[in-house]
Amino acid sequence: MALVIDGLTQINIPEQKQLENGSGTFPLTLAPSDGMTMSASQLGEWTKKHTVKLRELAQRHGAVLLRGCSVRGAQDFAAMSGAMDCEGYDYIGGAAPRTELVPGLVFTSNESPPDQPIPFHHELAQAPEPPSYILFHCETASAQGGATPIIHSEEVANFFEATYPDFASKVADLGVRYIRVMPEVTDPSSAQGRSWKETYNVATREEAEAAMRRQGTEFEWLSNGDCRTMTAILPALRVDSRTGKCVFFNSMIAAFIGWNDSRNVGEKAVVLGDGSPVDPVAMRGVADFMQQHRVVFKWHQGDILLIDNTLVMHARDTFVPPRRVLASLRGMPMPQLARPADCFFDSAGVPPLRMGIVGTGAMGKEHIRNIELLGEDVAVVTAVADSDVRARREALEELGAKSSGCKVFERY
Repeated sequence: MALVIDGLTQINIPEQKQLENGSGTFPLTLAPSDGMTMSASQLGEWTKKHTVKLRELAQRHGAVLLRGCSVRGAQDFAAMSGAMDCEGYDYIGGAAPRTELVPGLVFTSNESPPDQPIPFHHELAQAPEPPSYILFHCETASAQGGATPIIHSEEVANFFEATYPDFASKVADLGVRYIRVMPEVTDPSSAQGRSWKETYNVATREEAEAAMRRQGTEFEWLSNGDCRTMTAILPALRVDSRTGKCVFFNSMIAAFIGWNDSRNVGEKAVVLGDGSPVDPVAMRGVADFMQQHRVVFKWHQGDILLIDNTLVMHARDTFVPPRRVLASLRGMPMPQLARPADCFFDSAGVPPLRMGIVGTGAMGKEHIRNIELLGEDVAVVTAVADSDVRARREALEELGAKSSGCKVFERY
């Protein structure tokens, strides 16, 4: 029976598939019910009203495609994305050349040349604190190519562990590091061409260095003004805390296959946490699996695709211009306000929730402050973990007197 939610109805598209885990169609597609229309403002109100349900559907199906609504351009898209009731997310640390259209909310998708495909990846998997969601909006569909293929990361992880168990075990144990040379001035001819100034939203080397240190990124300034970086050790196989399932959460394939330009060599752009090389046979085997099992739907003008970034990887096919697809990143869902009845809940005798913060950069410290607002009778931070010594120190400073009861870990 088709899902119906307040004017939007589940429809089938030819390209959809059934997920291997039995969760349903991928992607789930919703469109205005028969005889109905939905304007951009109405879609924004719908999203605000049903945001919890929408996020639940994204978790179950991995991706939700909204089709047939009257959404046209950046402002319309921002109305919907901003209504998701999630924390904001700044595009810091990404390689892609982009143009911000609605401050802090909407920007162009990767502006690299149309003849360069972009391999599968989780958005900003190379960052210590990736976004929870990424949304795309098709403003202008290409007449040829230009799809945004998607694949469920759990299926990739299952294949990886079953086909290359020894290497998968090393990846799980050691994690990975990404190596990238960023130009001093953005290079629009490369999908990795974003300058270090734009990457970290800074004007000086000193500001860039401070941002990189906060992320645990090692850096080397080159004589031509470019910056060679190596990230902190990051997990590449992760367990989704909501489902308990393993996901292939990384940019290993994107780096190995796609990070090639005048400054970078893809096969050297990702290494294991101990600095040893990745297995090239496994990398190409996983890339082939992704190509064979991906879902590729044709963009329609006005489409919005919501991706749960923990569960689903995306890519970009080559295309013939014109094509214009916009993007928006969202952070963690905002805490829900208490219902009136909850205000009378007596917590006496109920022990506080013990919480750990993994990654203590800017968002990690914000989580610490939000937990503090709940009151120590409700929740307390008892552990923090970050590979960067400065980030760990700043987290303890944020905790203040409560840091004495907090355990600190250098590895995730």
